[in-house]
Amino acid sequence: MKSRVYVRFDRGFHVICPYQAKLAGSRKNDGAGYISPLALKSPIGLQHDLEDGCRIRSAFGKCIVNSRFLALIDVRKSGFKERGSKEPHGNSFVYWVTYSFLQFFETTMDELPSGRGMGGRLPFNQSFWEEFLSGREGQLPTLPDISHVSKSVIRILGGNPGSMHLQGTNTYLVGTGRSRILIDTAQGLPVWIDCISSFLHTQKIELSYVLLTHWHGDHTGGVPDLIAQNSSLADKIYKNHPDSGQNPITHGQIFSVDGATVRAIFTPGHSVDHMCFLLEEENALFTGDNVLGHGFSVAQDLGRYMDSLRDMASLGCRIGYPAHGAVIENLPGKLEEYIQHREGRERMMLSALTRQRVRGEGLREEGVKCGLTLNEIVMAIYGKLPPEVIEKALAPSLLQVLWKLTEDRMVGFKPGDPLKRQWFALEQRKRNKARGYPS
Repeated sequence: MKSRVYVRFDRGFHVICPYQAKLAGSRKNDGAGYISPLALKSPIGLQHDLEDGCRIRSAFGKCIVNSRFLALIDVRKSGFKERGSKEPHGNSFVYWVTYSFLQFFETTMDELPSGRGMGGRLPFNQSFWEEFLSGREGQLPTLPDISHVSKSVIRILGGNPGSMHLQGTNTYLVGTGRSRILIDTAQGLPVWIDCISSFLHTQKIELSYVLLTHWHGDHTGGVPDLIAQNSSLADKIYKNHPDSGQNPITHGQIFSVDGATVRAIFTPGHSVDHMCFLLEEENALFTGDNVLGHGFSVAQDLGRYMDSLRDMASLGCRIGYPAHGAVIENLPGKLEEYIQHREGRERMMLSALTRQRVRGEGLREEGVKCGLTLNEIVMAIYGKLPPEVIEKALAPSLLQVLWKLTEDRMVGFKPGDPLKRQWFALEQRKRNKARGYPS
């Protein structure tokens, strides 16, 4: 399914939701693509603080208003299926998402000005990204559908290779006895449920626990198929921020089977509910989407993501079993690479803004400004690039860095048109004052 995806702000409930414009009928232009400033409690408008009384787990898919579940729409190749509450509510809309690009959606939307003077978001250029990512995909090593990656861990691919899923979602059977733990359930394609069902049957393996790293569809999509195959599994599904009928996972919770002791580690940032799982017998960590086997992951909340990377590093695990890509043989090295990559980008952007502030203060009489727009920051760091590369490849991640620097009281900005917004480095004394330190 390929179509433009928009973000919609529903004034009645103060919820940000995506929907597929071509299916929205006559409501297509009623606020499509706009986000009210009221919704921008958090810097990028993706996640409200829990105490706001209005909470949404991500920019798409699931909507919660005052802790009341509204609707979840599943988009599959076989058609559309609605799950969730049937309760009537004031402004009744159907929300649609492009199922194949759930994770990608949040990283490619950029703030743009609207005709109503609000912040807004624009559909991403899917063909541009598909061309870029397909090239990366072609360089990946081939992974077998089923492989014993250690004496107690079996990896089963989800059958959903692609630009954002690398070789596909990795699902893992953990343990050595008849009873095992399953980590993640892939995207819900028939090839995965057929593969794992056959393997469980021939090896006479039963599942004691099904642990989900986070809520994204390429990790939870196979849950209905598992339950359809074996109804007893309905009581064995575990997830942080659980959906209806699922069991909660808490930080430090232990799951044990023969040959495997698995400890849950709360590591938000990629998503608000993200969990990693530590296999104590191997000193290995199932890293979910926080750290991938190839390339870098994306973060919904960069500040919390960086904290989680450091928390993961403090565990001292040697091996990483990622949700996408090959086994990470040197997890400490990979985590350091991830942290240095993000911190390096912060330093580059802060340096560019600091240089501009110093220059602007010294030449103020000549009209040199002290701040830079996002495009000017890109120019200062990377030189001149095609506008489409800036808008689609760099802007989303760089905006996250700017918002993190703002939260860290290192950077400020002047309100206004998002594209022309001036970002500027704070002087040290102003940073101290903002943080509550003595000057």
